[in-house]
Amino acid sequence: MKALYAEQFAPQDPLAGLCFGDRPEPSRSEGHEIVRVVAASLNRHDLWTLAGVTMVPFDPPVTLGCDGAGIDQNGRAVTIFPVLGHGPKFQMLTDGVDGTLAALVKVPVANVVRKPEGLSFEEAACLGTTWLTAWSALVGRARLQDGERVLVQGVSGGLSNAVIALARALGAHVTATSRTEQGHILGLKLGANEVVAPGTPLADPVDVVIDSVGAKTWGHSLQSLAFGGRAVCLGATSGRIGETHLRTIFANELEIYGHKMGTEEEFRALCDFVEWRDLHPFIGAHVDGLEAGQELFRRYARDEIAGKAVVRVDPALAPRRTADAQM
Repeated sequence: MKALYAEQFAPQDPLAGLCFGDRPEPSRSEGHEIVRVVAASLNRHDLWTLAGVTMVPFDPPVTLGCDGAGIDQNGRAVTIFPVLGHGPKFQMLTDGVDGTLAALVKVPVANVVRKPEGLSFEEAACLGTTWLTAWSALVGRARLQDGERVLVQGVSGGLSNAVIALARALGAHVTATSRTEQGHILGLKLGANEVVAPGTPLADPVDVVIDSVGAKTWGHSLQSLAFGGRAVCLGATSGRIGETHLRTIFANELEIYGHKMGTEEEFRALCDFVEWRDLHPFIGAHVDGLEAGQELFRRYARDEIAGKAVVRVDPALAPRRTADAQM
């Protein structure tokens, strides 16, 4: 079967290891299900896999793609929970296990979840990594309550997109940060109450900060928290060493969490919530067919896409609900 896969690890130039070609079809085994993939989305985890930054040691090749949606063996429309192990044994699809950027993917039965009604296959293919991480961070780690104030550092990435949309749907007042006019427009479209420039002092302190930017925003994140506020670090795209004033932490009795992904139960709860509130992931770019996914990967790696990047693996089965505006 055709697939997009990592032929080799290339730490200096990750895309040098990206290939389109034939991969073995998965074989049936007890406790697993084979899903016909209709759509799959790209994530940073795919770029890390190409660079050889993996959760468990293994030798390539491996099919890429953590997230996807498709048709299961019983003809049901489903989406895929991408986590295969938690804690010290944390593992995801692509960590030595073939992923969703192929015609077929094999996953444990528990990882196959009913596709939320109202979502296209493209949209459902965006839920597994960024939306699950955002949901788990807000509901699990930060314990967000209706009416609280949230600061989201960044707008354009798929993760910050999800945090903004979910936080508003959970009843929070959301402030997001962006350096560009397009980012301000997108942030408001996604549901933010206001969008400000990074580092802007806030008139009202917030109860929760979600920060995946890292070094450039971490100091501002802590300074923006109210007494007893909670900060959740989900990444460090701008650098791993951020400014931290310890007096701010102990004087304001702040709670600081590091977090990644979420549990199967949280993923099922997310799917139910998305269906109930009629939420739709913002798709910034999509292509038809796996071969076209190579160029999509290049654009994604250059940070040219605001929102999620999706490959319509089987375009005939993936009618679009609506076309998202290109930002």
